[in-house]
Amino acid sequence: MISILKVNRSPDRNDQFIITYGEDGDKEMLIYRRDSGKGLDVWMDGLDVCFNTCRDMIKDSQKKQQVTQDAMARMRHMHKLWKQKHGLPKNTEEWNRWRKWFEESNFDKDLIDALTNEIRAQMQQEWQQAQQNQAKQAPKAAPPKASQPKTKPKPKAAKK
Repeated sequence: MISILKVNRSPDRNDQFIITYGEDGDKEMLIYRRDSGKGLDVWMDGLDVCFNTCRDMIKDSQKKQQVTQDAMARMRHMHKLWKQKHGLPKNTEEWNRWRKWFEESNFDKDLIDALTNEIRAQMQQEWQQAQQNQAKQAPKAAPPKASQPKTKPKPKAAKK
């Protein structure tokens, strides 16, 4: 539906209309002839409303996605400011204060949840990376020495 470019009356006949659509840069045309009982204008208006509605839905979706990206960028900046002033939240009480600050700034709860998950995933990744670096830097234990054959103690010479 979203690939429809236009809906026109056929110039040759009064009982048919042409739908022009495009895919991958190619334009194609579909020609429909009206069935008895419905006027040609009804079909054309219906299709026109349908494809315009689909386009509006896609435009709204793209606009919402852009608004979300912009809001997340502002929230990441605010989080950076929070870290400079308060440090990273470490416990439930601090996370609640952090969350309340974003709610008071009128950010949507779903966006706050998304940022929280993003930050926690980032923290988890940093922690795992630190663990790996620590394991690499830890002194390696010396390999066990090859066991030497045990020698029997020499018997002491008896005193005379």
